[in-house]
Amino acid sequence: MNSGNSFYREITLALIALVCFVSVAEVAVNYLYQKREVAALYRQKTAEYSAYLADALEWPLWNVDEDLVAKIGSTFTSNEEFASLVIRDDRGKIIYRREKPAARQTRKGLVIRHEGHEIGTVEFGVSLSGYEAKDRQLLLNGMLTMILLVAVLLGAMRWILSRLLRKPVDSLVAATGAMVEGKYGAIALPEIYLEFAPILAGFKTMSDAVESRELSLKRSNERLASEIAERRQVEEALRRSEERLQLAAAAGNIGVWDWDIVKDILLWDDSMYSLYGISREEFGGAYEAWSKMLHSEDREHAEGEIRAALRGDREYAPEFRIVRPDGSVRSIKAASRTYRDESGRPVRMVGTNIDITARKETEEKLRSASSYTRSLIEASLDPLVTISPEGKITDVNRATESATGRSRRDLVGTDFSDYFTEPEKAREGYLQVFEKGYVTDYPLAIRHREGRVTDVLYNASIFRDDSGAVLGVFAAARDITERKRAEEELRRYKDHLEEEVQQRTADLVLARNAAEAANRAKSVFLASMSHELRTPLNSILGFSSLMRKDAALSGSQRETLDIIARSGEHLLTLINDVLEMAKIEAGRIEMENEPLDLGNLVRDVIDMMQVRAREKGLRLLIDQSSEFPRFIRGDEARLRQVIINLVGNAVKFTDQGGVTLRLGVKSNAQMHLLVEVEDSGIGIREEDQKMLFQPFVQFGESAIQKGTGLGLSITKQYVELMGGKIGFESAFGKGSVFRVELPVENILESEIDSRRREETREIAGLAPDSPRFSILIVEDQKENQLLLFQLMKRIGLDTLIAENGKEAVEIFDKWHPDLIWMDRRMPVMDGIEATRKIREMPGGGKVKIVAVTASAFREQREELLSAGMDDFVRKPYRFNEIYDCLKRQLGVEYVYEGGEAEEREATLEKGMLSVLPDDLRVELKGALESLESGRIESALGKVSSIDPQLFRVLARLVENYNYPAILQEIGG
Repeated sequence: MNSGNSFYREITLALIALVCFVSVAEVAVNYLYQKREVAALYRQKTAEYSAYLADALEWPLWNVDEDLVAKIGSTFTSNEEFASLVIRDDRGKIIYRREKPAARQTRKGLVIRHEGHEIGTVEFGVSLSGYEAKDRQLLLNGMLTMILLVAVLLGAMRWILSRLLRKPVDSLVAATGAMVEGKYGAIALPEIYLEFAPILAGFKTMSDAVESRELSLKRSNERLASEIAERRQVEEALRRSEERLQLAAAAGNIGVWDWDIVKDILLWDDSMYSLYGISREEFGGAYEAWSKMLHSEDREHAEGEIRAALRGDREYAPEFRIVRPDGSVRSIKAASRTYRDESGRPVRMVGTNIDITARKETEEKLRSASSYTRSLIEASLDPLVTISPEGKITDVNRATESATGRSRRDLVGTDFSDYFTEPEKAREGYLQVFEKGYVTDYPLAIRHREGRVTDVLYNASIFRDDSGAVLGVFAAARDITERKRAEEELRRYKDHLEEEVQQRTADLVLARNAAEAANRAKSVFLASMSHELRTPLNSILGFSSLMRKDAALSGSQRETLDIIARSGEHLLTLINDVLEMAKIEAGRIEMENEPLDLGNLVRDVIDMMQVRAREKGLRLLIDQSSEFPRFIRGDEARLRQVIINLVGNAVKFTDQGGVTLRLGVKSNAQMHLLVEVEDSGIGIREEDQKMLFQPFVQFGESAIQKGTGLGLSITKQYVELMGGKIGFESAFGKGSVFRVELPVENILESEIDSRRREETREIAGLAPDSPRFSILIVEDQKENQLLLFQLMKRIGLDTLIAENGKEAVEIFDKWHPDLIWMDRRMPVMDGIEATRKIREMPGGGKVKIVAVTASAFREQREELLSAGMDDFVRKPYRFNEIYDCLKRQLGVEYVYEGGEAEEREATLEKGMLSVLPDDLRVELKGALESLESGRIESALGKVSSIDPQLFRVLARLVENYNYPAILQEIGG
């Protein structure tokens, strides 16, 4: 007898659980109700006692009658509900106190007032232990009641089940035994309770079904024997059919292949070898062997379709070309089916290859014949598409590719409605074309692959072949996205938009005209100021530099020239700072993006600032992370100026402690260079921090105020123009930290342009074998004429001078120079107009024309170059810039003073500075530390009169900004 769960036990347990649940729920509800009543009673008692105590104690506490207070307290605590009572006067002194032992009490404090004044406090506790005992008794009674109900119910259920369920169960057991023995006719089920009738009827139905199934199985066995014989006949017919299929494949040039993906075994039939033009022995029998025969232009597409089939995206059915061993190219159409294991992994592909070369050649002829029509279709800016009667795309133009974000290959063969936001509406319009023959201005919305939507109006019609049969639908779309947006705007604002637009338009026109006039006036002013200031400075700095080279000068004359040069350099620095700020504000500054060695740049700055820090007894440290990017692309001059300004300010405003330059990298979407300069200086007052980056604003004591006050303002503008950001933290008297974050691009060391090193050797003249070129100087300023003339004469070039552009055109008509120095601003005819006229004259296309201008805006170089000029030199210029430009444009070669020895790298050897007097060494040291070019040139001029060779070495180092090498030798 099989063991199992007892029906009697299960139903008994279920009823017991039900009774227990109901009893527990009833007890819990009663208990919770009583608890709530007790809580309410607590609140009521507490409120009542609070009112009684306040009334009873007001006058005794006011009159400071401690005896009466004690009596009142004793009266209240005599009540068994009072668990505790504490009474204090207005100074917190305890007048009465009594505590009773209580398991649970609720405490409350109140303030006793008299005529609005606090005269004492009371804290008392109320205990209702009697009510809680009543709750516990109620809970106990409920539990006893539940236990009694369970016991009574258990006995009743056992009696009912044993008396009423035994008869139907015994009948079912007897019927089951008869069914097991196969005595279906002997099964008899007695009449019992109505509730058991469905069970007995179902059992009878089951026994009848089993009997019927046995008869059916006997008949099935007889049919199976007959089917086995028939299957053998079918297999024989299938074998004969396969033989005929192989013959048909060979006749139709159809190859069959079978690829075991797991083992990479590729089996071909004879037609495949014939199709690919190889023998069975030449074929490797693997995927790679087949791949090698694919045409190089089709390999990626064919293999991509294989990968798509293996992923399950689609079945493998592409068209591709193969290259036979004899060099011939054949076009193949493939078709296959992919088989997978239970886990979905591809294990086998079976397919066919059909030679479609002839069909492709026919299609190519048809395409060639319709190239004119195709060109017309592609010329349309509107999306055009042809659709088959089945709704598949057969052709598209480039505008359709652009609107959907998909290529022609991806679109052809797909359902046209898949690329609209409302596919059902698109199909409805397509059916209307077949009903009416056309549709006009049918509204739809094309969905781009990236999600954007283009609203269009479609015009479509059917097209037919020569016999009149319908080939499909030709549809053209017109983009109405902007029109719909405009219509929506007009619809929303139609009541008042016209008046508002007119008013705003008038305001905008006035504002625009005013802004344009102000911008033009500002640009004219800056250009004029740049020209008016730089032009005389060009003469001052140029002639002072020429005169300092005169060995016959006395010491006082040389000092006077040094003063002139220093003043000119200082004035030029001020002008450059002011004009730089103006260009930044006007948005007309250009940032360079060239390869640079950041390591050398930082080292140069630190070396230059180290001496100044040591003078003040400061530590100048550099903290550099291991990921520091040494070779980057950026604006070297402005990045150098940013670091110099920050480190220079830190040293300037720090009297003790030190300055630390930290360099690091932060990588997110793009690498960022982190520059942090921390000092232990005087810090910045909180009220001054708001104006820190404003121009012409300086802080600190007047004794340390030097410069224009533009340093930090220009630094901030440079950082933002380079795409970065700058911030700071400062506490007055504790120091400051400035942080800069700049996006940078890492480059290879080989990209660093070695040609940036300037040639600083002293030019003695043209090389002996160099041609003698002719030069025309076009300049209206006498001083600049003379300066350029002397520079050309110095190296032996034939030179003429023109006062303005008109005179330059007339001279060029008679005398064709090799190069023209062309001033930008001149009376009668300016340099741009003169350049254009010269370029139109015979021989004007060969002459080199170089602009010499004092313009403040470097972007005006594009205007000059577009006018036909070949190069650009800004005033005030250095002599080597003029000579370098000649070398670039005419290819001249120079000889230098000192011969071949001068061509070597300038090297300052140990002890070379010992020939200089001590006061000159001190002057040279101070000039280098000040970074003022005028002072440096003055000191070098004095060196030249003592030791010309040493002067050339020092000049070479200064031109390359290698100040640390000189300072190190002076300090040594």
